[in-house]
Amino acid sequence: MGLVGGGAVVHTAGTFTVHNVSVPAFVLGRTEAANGAYELGGSGRILAPAEYVGYSGTGEFYQYGGTNAIAGNLCLAYGGVGSGTYYLGQGLLETVNEYIGGDPEDDDCLTSCTAELSQDAGTHLVHEALVVGASFFSVGTFNLNDGTLGAGGVIVGNYGTGYFNQNGGRHTVAGQLLLGNETSSEGTYSLSGGELETNQTRVGSRFLTRGVFKQTGGTHTTGGLEVGRQSSSSGSYVMTGGQLAVGWISIGRGWFAQSGDSCVTAESISSSMFGHYEIAGGELILDHAWEGAISQKGGTVTVADLATTYAIHGGSLIAGRFRARGEFTIASPEAGITITEGLSFGGSTELTAVPGSCIHMAGASLSSTSHHAPNLHDLVNLEMVFEGGVNVVSTFEVAGAEGGGFVGNFALGRLTLGNSDVGRVQLVDLSDNLEDGESECLFVLAMEIGVGSSLDLNALTLYVDGDVEVILDTYIGGGNNGRLLDSTLAGAQYLDAVYDSANDWTTVKVIPEPAAAALLSLGMLAMICRRKR
Repeated sequence: MGLVGGGAVVHTAGTFTVHNVSVPAFVLGRTEAANGAYELGGSGRILAPAEYVGYSGTGEFYQYGGTNAIAGNLCLAYGGVGSGTYYLGQGLLETVNEYIGGDPEDDDCLTSCTAELSQDAGTHLVHEALVVGASFFSVGTFNLNDGTLGAGGVIVGNYGTGYFNQNGGRHTVAGQLLLGNETSSEGTYSLSGGELETNQTRVGSRFLTRGVFKQTGGTHTTGGLEVGRQSSSSGSYVMTGGQLAVGWISIGRGWFAQSGDSCVTAESISSSMFGHYEIAGGELILDHAWEGAISQKGGTVTVADLATTYAIHGGSLIAGRFRARGEFTIASPEAGITITEGLSFGGSTELTAVPGSCIHMAGASLSSTSHHAPNLHDLVNLEMVFEGGVNVVSTFEVAGAEGGGFVGNFALGRLTLGNSDVGRVQLVDLSDNLEDGESECLFVLAMEIGVGSSLDLNALTLYVDGDVEVILDTYIGGGNNGRLLDSTLAGAQYLDAVYDSANDWTTVKVIPEPAAAALLSLGMLAMICRRKR
């Protein structure tokens, strides 16, 4: 239709069947000079082996109802400088494959054609592949505003450039959604409303491809998300609103930027040395992140098991277990960090913390296998608050050298026991951090033990900066039942705090009962024995 000049048909009833004999396909705009238009509505029905809307010329198809059933391919803007437009406002459109902008099955199809399909309602089924920007130099656009779209697989930017804009409706992909599929292609998906569900989404999937996913609203549900799959590809996922529910996220050469009123729920996140995840707002909820880099500038991150490079500039991090690997940066005292099970520093950990940094240990223990005190020098800028409750005893791995001072000796800035709940802590020395086989200790610049809280030295030595002997003696109290205690005390030992003016620190450790007191006890015993005679 529209072989040389213009042609238009309005079809509202009956069935139009293309038999694939003398006319192998339904064609609008056959030649470059042609312009063909078709309007389908009412109870009208088309049965065709294939359809070309804008073969080499211009084709327009408007569907306001009825059924357009295609046994093969629907191609919008097949070749030349043609253009194809399809509007689905109601009814059923059903195809096997759908190409918007060229035909990837035709190797000779090198075209600068443009094509666009807009869906405002109705049902749209593509049993195999929906391809937007199918051929070299082509530009294809799909606008889903409402209605239902189902496809076996979707490619946005196959050899050409593809744009998929979803403002509403429901889009279901049984297989993969690929943004940027072949060399030099570009694919962009913009989700502002509605629902998108895929088995897997790949953003920048192959050699020299570029993929972009922009989400400002709506819901994206997928089994797996890859961003920048290959080292030569480029991928970005920019999310400022809406929800993403995903099994796993893998970031190769690319980035994921989350902000605004957005929510991401994931089983896992991993990234390569060329990829990273950044959150500036919204909420990220995940089970584990075991490799890669995460940068947090705002929002809330809740994770059960974290073992990545991590930089926090703001917002709140709530982690069950945090095994700090590589660089761990606390760039602002406003950053909120809460650990509920365990925090560990490994041999590769490099801590950078600004003054005023704080970590809340809500039932968590601290372990460290680091042998490099300079890598953890910024512990002196850090406050650790233990508040696990009366039934939880958290352990604290000490790593300092006896008498080694506060510089380059694993010294902590401030130790606070008790805040929103009481804190109970026991010092331990399970790792030979200094690699000398000697007992290690804890140096701390300041310490506070709240009512109901306690610190068990466990036969280890505590050094506190300055003359705080009176305060620490108050914590010790009488006997061994105070806020500051030692569970290893024997009968002839007691806990004492002594100020060392030469070093300007106060030492707390277990010492033997003084000799004078021991002699007095022996003398009293001798007198009792004489009286009994």
